[in-house]
Amino acid sequence: MNRDKAYAEHILMKKTWEVALSVVDKRGKVEGDLSKVKKSFLRRKACSGFDAQHCEESLDHAIAIAQEMRRYQFSSMGSNMPDSITKYKHLSTMAQRLQDALPTAPDVLIDFACGTIQYEWMR
Repeated sequence: MNRDKAYAEHILMKKTWEVALSVVDKRGKVEGDLSKVKKSFLRRKACSGFDAQHCEESLDHAIAIAQEMRRYQFSSMGSNMPDSITKYKHLSTMAQRLQDALPTAPDVLIDFACGTIQYEWMR
């Protein structure tokens, strides 16, 4: 993959992650009409240069990872930032759980999930 294509793919993944976070609630449920969200996303600039199927699959993966992340967060983590040892155990366990549940999902989306949790702990 050339540099421009890799950058475009990264931007696509970032945008799918942003959309996924906007439609998945704190308990891992999708809010709103997913078909409308998909149609709207496919018209975005981030999808230009990619076929519609690739964009839709990327969005599906991002939503599935966001759902699993929120479910794990709700069931296994508190809302406060844990101590350092517990924090990394949670992140490692969640990343492994996401990888096992969605083996075909891009790894960058799992990285985004871990980064989201870390960001929320810091707020």
